[in-house]
Amino acid sequence: MMIALYLSIEDALSRRRWTYADSPADLIVLILMDSSEDIALSHIPDTDGGNDVVKCRCIVIVNKQGGRIMTTLYTREQVCSVCGTEVSAVSISSTNTFGSMDLDTRPAQMKRGTMKYWVYRCPACGYVADNLAKPIPVPEDFLESEQYLSFGDHESLSELGRTFMQQGRIASCAGNNSDAMHAYIHAAWCADDASDEYWSKQARLLALEEMGKQGYLTDESILALKADLLRKTEQFEELITEYKSKTFSDDLISKIITFQLLKATEQDTKTYTVEEVLAESGS
Repeated sequence: MMIALYLSIEDALSRRRWTYADSPADLIVLILMDSSEDIALSHIPDTDGGNDVVKCRCIVIVNKQGGRIMTTLYTREQVCSVCGTEVSAVSISSTNTFGSMDLDTRPAQMKRGTMKYWVYRCPACGYVADNLAKPIPVPEDFLESEQYLSFGDHESLSELGRTFMQQGRIASCAGNNSDAMHAYIHAAWCADDASDEYWSKQARLLALEEMGKQGYLTDESILALKADLLRKTEQFEELITEYKSKTFSDDLISKIITFQLLKATEQDTKTYTVEEVLAESGS
């Protein structure tokens, strides 16, 4: 059976037609016509080849061995709550991860590759949100302010990174400190991908600032995240001072903090995964 194959989701969305080819990779991308989100593989045409123009409603990524659905995307229309512009947005129906997450909670693939679908920008007014139909939580003129628009002399941040940064700025202005923290962390991941050391550090410093506004932290998972943010912003002494005497009820988090303290003494700012922590601890 020849399967509909595209090298990327962007290619699939732009071409919107079937192309039949064998895939040398473990994963293939299927473009399904008039599909529901839970479509079964039995609905895929069995054909020898050729091109049939179709309207794409759903993208499903499956593996070749078992046909297991791992990521599904669909297109939905969002009407911007600020200016009323209708925006066609690709959204995630479901996804999965294969591998260990980073210590700053960044997921492994395939979820890692869906970041571009976590936030949207209105092309007309510049509002950004995880759903543009949500009412803007700040005065609309904030979107025209320097606080929202300016990136100073460092314009190298990617478009997606700027979008996450502006999502964080809106959330911070609205007092939604947890949302702002996560948006800034997502911006930092974009900077990491671009080897942009300036914004990688600055975005994490902003995340720490938002974390500090939440008051005394008792959630052990947030404390573990803070340790990674401190280390990756080169605040080694602060990390050691704050965490050297702390105890944690969660065994995994205890191992993560021990690992973070070790790397802080080495002044190491590299990215590590939970799997690497377990390997280091002999688990």
